[in-house]
Parts: sequence; structure tokens; C-alpha cells
Amino acid sequence: MIIDYLISKEVVGILAALAFVSGSSFLLFPNRLNALTLFLNKQVSLRKLLRPLEIPREADEKIYKIRRVLGVAALACSLALFVVQVKIDRSIYRYIITWASLFIFLMGLDLLLFPQSLRKWGSFLNKWFSLRRFLKPLDIMRDVEDKIYKRHRIMGIISLLSSIILAHWYIRL
Repeated sequence: MIIDYLISKEVVGILAALAFVSGSSFLLFPNRLNALTLFLNKQVSLRKLLRPLEIPREADEKIYKIRRVLGVAALACSLALFVVQVKIDRSIYRYIITWASLFIFLMGLDLLLFPQSLRKWGSFLNKWFSLRRFLKPLDIMRDVEDKIYKRHRIMGIISLLSSIILAHWYIRL
């Protein structure tokens, strides 16, 4: 059986069920939903959960030691992707996989033949890429719950309508 759609039927069914539950919660139990949100805001800290990601880890030397193995693995992966793309029917997927294969091939050659460029890339990325700066927008406190709970009927109706649309799509798939 050939599945030709991007989102599987099971995912659409789960989304329809979640939209129905959230819509009925907004309509039937808005006060309990508000209390649950306040409880989760106090008990669950995104900053605490993301703290292990902020610890700097030195992995450069480990990668430099196994760069040949990584290069050979990248070349093998590139070859496998290039062989697989022949059996793909859609031209856009074939195009994407061909370019990915070419990119992985060039990375594999870079790992095997030019270790000094690997060190340059490492120092460049360490200097210009900061996970803390990337996650900074998540640290800003946004109080959107009050706005949502003031319009809980509208949110419930929109959620129930979307669950009906998703359920109809689920039936037609």
C-alpha cells in the first residue's frame, strides 16, 4: 500500500481528538483550566529544564580524533542516499535528496582531507553561535493566559470547529 500524503491518518485523528478535548475544556471548565495553568506556571520551570543545555561542553578534540571515521561514514551515507534517490517517484524529493547527498559528500571529504578547515569551522561556530542567545526569547515572560481566558468561549468554539474539520479530514483519508 502506497501512502502518498504528508500527514498520516493517525496523526490527523489524534489532532482531532486533542482539538475536541481542548475546545470542550475551554467551554465547560474554563476555571479549572485557568487553575491548571497557574499551577503549571509555578511548578514547571522552563529555565530549570533547559539549564543542562547551557553547560559548555568541549567536544572538539573528541571529534578531531575520530574525524576519519566520521568522514568515511559521511561518504557511505552520501552514497546510500544517492542510490536511494533513484527509486523515489516524486521529483522534488529526488531533488532534495540529491542535494543532501552532495552536501554530505562534501562534508565527508572535508573531514577526511582537510582537518585544518575543521578546526577553523569549530572556532568560527564557537565564536558566532550562542545557544544562550538563541534561547533568549524563551526567557521573556509573556502573560497570554489572561487574554485567552477572557475569550475562552471563542477559543472553545474555534477549537471545536477545527476538531470537526480534522475529523472530517480523518474520515476522508
